[in-house]
Amino acid sequence: MATVNTVFRLAWVALGAIAGSTGFAAPAPRSGVHGKLIVKGKGLEFARAWLIRGSDTGDETKPAAYILLSSRDVGAAIDACKDIRCAIFDVVQEGAILEPIGDPAGSFWLRVVAPGLPHREEQISGRTWTSSLDRHDRLSGKLQFLYANTRDEADLEIDATLAKEFPVKKP
Repeated sequence: MATVNTVFRLAWVALGAIAGSTGFAAPAPRSGVHGKLIVKGKGLEFARAWLIRGSDTGDETKPAAYILLSSRDVGAAIDACKDIRCAIFDVVQEGAILEPIGDPAGSFWLRVVAPGLPHREEQISGRTWTSSLDRHDRLSGKLQFLYANTRDEADLEIDATLAKEFPVKKP
């Protein structure tokens, strides 16, 4: 006959298995974007973020990280890309591509593509990216700026998990 202690242990094991199979376990990190981006007076909203790693577009021997921001699911389009240029220049038809430079100054490059912009595309750079997590498989942080003369403003919290990695050329 089972002791009370054994019955309680079995009950805890069963509850643990049930909790794990019904979603009570800790959720996996989820990529996303919260906040606002205004470019040339046009407000843009993004729900999703994808981290792309590969070579810097200016120096193919230098590694770089890019975060694609979009309200649309561009995961399949990213998967179909054969090179980094496709992922950062062709995939996003309406959204933004953020390249945190990774220097102590918090430099960034931002390319915004949207139908309502004067030239359909705008590029912004500055020194207001603050990384809160920088791992190979995940990049999170805040992008904040206010440029009154160009009517550009950002207050975004971004969390992106690695979607695809492209090779970096050897020097």
